[in-house]
Amino acid sequence: GGHPLLALPDDGDAAKRALDLYQPQRGIAKRVAALLRYGVGFGLHRLLPTKQQQEPVKVGEDRLLLPSGVDLGSLGVLFGSAEHRVFRAVLSYRNGADWEVGKLASGEEGVAMLDREAAMLQAISRSVPEAPVCLGLEKGACARLLRMPYLQGRALDLSDRAPVVELLNSWLASGPSRSVEDFSEWEAICRALDPLAGGAELKRLIAGISIVPSIRHGDLARWNILRTRDRGEIKVIDWEWGELAGLPGIDLVHFIAQDLRLVQRRPEEEVISGTLAAVRTDPWADYVERCGWSGKESLMILACLAFKQGARHQDNHSILEVCAKQILEAQE
Repeated sequence: GGHPLLALPDDGDAAKRALDLYQPQRGIAKRVAALLRYGVGFGLHRLLPTKQQQEPVKVGEDRLLLPSGVDLGSLGVLFGSAEHRVFRAVLSYRNGADWEVGKLASGEEGVAMLDREAAMLQAISRSVPEAPVCLGLEKGACARLLRMPYLQGRALDLSDRAPVVELLNSWLASGPSRSVEDFSEWEAICRALDPLAGGAELKRLIAGISIVPSIRHGDLARWNILRTRDRGEIKVIDWEWGELAGLPGIDLVHFIAQDLRLVQRRPEEEVISGTLAAVRTDPWADYVERCGWSGKESLMILACLAFKQGARHQDNHSILEVCAKQILEAQE
């Protein structure tokens, strides 16, 4: 769309590491990325269009916030979507003898987002070994750089469900269940349901359900779950919307629906029906029962879509209306 996607350094190894930050899921993009990875080995990336910038790189009034020991010749950048309200990018670079990844964001929302993610990573460092280590949070007046170890790995395959089931079950709390309206997500759910026809009835249907709390990732998708190359371990990245005692089911619905929506490009009705069919069958059905959503799977999907809409994580207005209409018609 005319916006930069990747900035690759001249060094071949550094360029490959930067390119590996890009984890496309659709066929054409995957083939282009594979071609670029092949070309990097022969230095062909140096023939791509370049733009030289002599002045120090700034984000607003801040410099790039990189630690003093970083080799700037190793720096690669994966830019976030130009459509996002928040400027964000992911950096790869050599810091001394080690490689790191840095998440960069600017503006009031960007600062709050990375402050929250850093706090979340520190809070779950012992209980969730699949989360990356927070090496530090570099702070500027209007920007943040969250530093983590560079993880070499590939996004989880669609057929590789076992690690996801294990993750979700391990994140469930051992304590008592709570009504949905007692969870922090309830405010965002109400914000999304209130404008809908029948919104009050939908809230009534959801509110009284008793659910077991869980660690919530908030953006659990295949491309945020890596299997490392060296040990084959599972690592979950991008915890900016995480919650320590969140509403379970959100991560499961999001994991299934994102693939149907963004990769397979299914119509909204098929996204809902496909997600509903999936959560009612093994291996997901057992987890759904443990959460407390068993028999209420449609409401679980509605709650997830409403939360993501109300929290302004994702534009779900259209698919939320379709889901709400189906549920209300089933009540008649």
